[in-house]
Amino acid sequence: MNVKNRLGCIDGDWRRALVASLIALGLGFFVSAGHSAAPAEDNPVIFEVAGSALRLHDLRAFVAKRPHYRANIATRAGLNELVYEMLDAKLFRMEGERLGIQPPPGVKLEDDGYYFTVQYASIERCVAPDEVALKAFYDANTFLFSTPALVRVSRVIAPASVTIDGLSAEAFLRNAAIDVGADPARFEALVSKVSAALPVSAGDEIRQGDLGFQQVPPVEHLANDFERKLLKAVVGEVIGPIVTGESVVLVKISDRREPVITPWPQAREDVSRTMLRACGDEKRWKKRRELYERYQVVVHEDVIRALEPSMPGQ
Repeated sequence: MNVKNRLGCIDGDWRRALVASLIALGLGFFVSAGHSAAPAEDNPVIFEVAGSALRLHDLRAFVAKRPHYRANIATRAGLNELVYEMLDAKLFRMEGERLGIQPPPGVKLEDDGYYFTVQYASIERCVAPDEVALKAFYDANTFLFSTPALVRVSRVIAPASVTIDGLSAEAFLRNAAIDVGADPARFEALVSKVSAALPVSAGDEIRQGDLGFQQVPPVEHLANDFERKLLKAVVGEVIGPIVTGESVVLVKISDRREPVITPWPQAREDVSRTMLRACGDEKRWKKRRELYERYQVVVHEDVIRALEPSMPGQ
């Protein structure tokens, strides 16, 4: 797919002018320091489409006409979704004109209703899966139709740089892991001892002891060795010490709740919806890739990254 990126730099005056204009409009996304974008002007380009530009003032206008989108600007994911929604609206209107698709009665070419009409007419339909496909998907993805595994954990955590009883934090916690065993009282005593040994500033920031129930990702989504150990851990087991960045942590499992899988008869309709939703997402992305190529889309990713979410009106 021929989607290009162009990078440059943001001028400080550009950023200040943009923030002021966004606040005046009551739209809370802003450009953060430390990012660069191109070009350095008050109204930088976000996308280029068939030689024309979608700029920041287009994004502000897009949101201003759609009050129901205002909540999107409060989060990074929502803001990114909104930015690409603006691009979709532009591309599908152009595609509708190319295909000669007429707007429904009472709908103008610039209305969202026309954009949605073109989407519906130009994106390939998904066929409802048959019973064999539904059951095969369920069997291969039961984690999608079950409650998550939960473990209740208590932890002891310390900066790797501290010394406790003349030992490094890692060495001290390695010895402690053997001593505490499955005894809750010994683990609580260990929490108190380590907390007392930490510098005041570190002790104020670090949460020790019982962290409550934590969700364990399904095996397909396990990210590291610690999560793999949590998946198999039994009540009373001590895991660690594990070095994470500049800290050392020891974890004890105090309770566990296993996943509850929804039986196939009860899950069938949910399986069908899930498969159709996944198929629809795939078809939409296929069409987007086609449109990106046809209309020579250039994405200025640095400008998009420079937009920071905030609450509307801030």
